[in-house]
Amino acid sequence: MKPSMPTVDSAIIINLPRVNDDCVLVIAEAKKHAPFDIQRVFFATSVPAGGMRGHHAHLQCHQLLICPCGAVSVVITDGESSRTITLDKPEKALHIPPGLWAEEIYRDPATVLLVLCDRPYEPEDYIRDMTAYRAWRMRCEAGH
Repeated sequence: MKPSMPTVDSAIIINLPRVNDDCVLVIAEAKKHAPFDIQRVFFATSVPAGGMRGHHAHLQCHQLLICPCGAVSVVITDGESSRTITLDKPEKALHIPPGLWAEEIYRDPATVLLVLCDRPYEPEDYIRDMTAYRAWRMRCEAGH
């Protein structure tokens, strides 16, 4: 039996712990909140309002998206269905497993999107063309 491909429902919201003391502290620990070991961390900022990033899928990389400042809408597709999730609170994180296409729409130029990954940067792990992505999904679903 071949493993099933992820669907848009495979991308899940993870509520991170938030502590309100003399500041707001939001916590994300590997294997506790991020469902993987963290190998890479990066953030994107200064994207104009309405600007988009992403436009790709990963073959193997899991990602946990956190928006500590501002708001970003994440459009996820599995080639057939799509779903949009807005990250607008620092304690709301989105786990995107490999095999899903994602695009991020920034709502404000002051938005910061923090991304935790289970793999280092590997250019060969990316599918950056939607036609190639759909063809890859069809091959995987056919068991090839």
